[in-house]
Amino acid sequence: MSEEAAIAPSGVLRAPSTWLVAVKLALVRDVPALSVDGFRVAAGLVVLAYFARHLAEVGLYHGPDGLVPHEVSREVFPFTVEPLFALVGRSALAVRAVYAGACALSVLLVLGVLPRLVAFALYLVAVATYRHDFLVMGVDDVLVHLALFWLTLLPTGATLTLGGRAGGLRTTFEQWRGARVRGTMVRLFLANLGLLYFVAGASKWTSPMWRSGEALFAVLSLPMSHVAEAMRPSLGPWLRAGTYATLFVEPLLPLGIALSSDARVRRALVVSVVVLHLSIVATVDVPFANLLCLAAIPLYFRHVKSAPRSTRAERLRPSEIFASAVVGTLAAAMASAFVT
Repeated sequence: MSEEAAIAPSGVLRAPSTWLVAVKLALVRDVPALSVDGFRVAAGLVVLAYFARHLAEVGLYHGPDGLVPHEVSREVFPFTVEPLFALVGRSALAVRAVYAGACALSVLLVLGVLPRLVAFALYLVAVATYRHDFLVMGVDDVLVHLALFWLTLLPTGATLTLGGRAGGLRTTFEQWRGARVRGTMVRLFLANLGLLYFVAGASKWTSPMWRSGEALFAVLSLPMSHVAEAMRPSLGPWLRAGTYATLFVEPLLPLGIALSSDARVRRALVVSVVVLHLSIVATVDVPFANLLCLAAIPLYFRHVKSAPRSTRAERLRPSEIFASAVVGTLAAAMASAFVT
């Protein structure tokens, strides 16, 4: 029996109405290709800046004479062993060559040259980087490698590329506006992003400092803050208001992502995301993670000019089943962390 229809007792074909078919129909529904490639371009620029910063800091952290004791790190944490820097050598020149190459690949990603293959190569470099510098790894490293993982799976390259232009820029843009791609990976990526927002927001409720309203004052007083020297007790009421606003808004962002087909919800979502992440970028030295979250804004417009819903239950591709398993595993891990 096919997945598209089932035989009724009367012998008449009828469409299946199972929840599984409905979920699959919702997952595979096409989305505008421009929104996907908009994320690719924005994320590619952030990744370029990320590797450029690593290139500039080779002498400080990443080289053999840097502040990070790489040999000790590998002995204490054997799981951080990675082949890339061991293969190319650990001289400062070799490490600079790796990051210069990553910068060049990031430019190709922005231009849309073999974007998924390039993203996979950058993903391997990002994984090797956070293993190589595990002792100083931060949230920036985590989000960069996560974004590159999804860029290897997302259907990028249909628009915003240098090739395939015929009839002038205006005609090309009109063609890009009408281009659509399968939306399964987009929705799974947004589910992953929603999990990050929910866990980051919900976990704050377990902290007495966040619940008391003192968290922002404490965070902005740390050495990693750009405004640590400006912190004064007189700012307490404003920072307390910001603490409570973050406490309530952040866990609700996944709901906004899920409901972004409504224009009012989408506007509120975009404003909330922009204010939240630009505030962090302006005050704390974790720029790349927050800029990558901002890079996802084009995907919130995936419902614009939506195509008619297909009535055929399409099969999930192996890569989509794999991505679904990844998101499911992450959700289960995050749920177990809350339970325990």
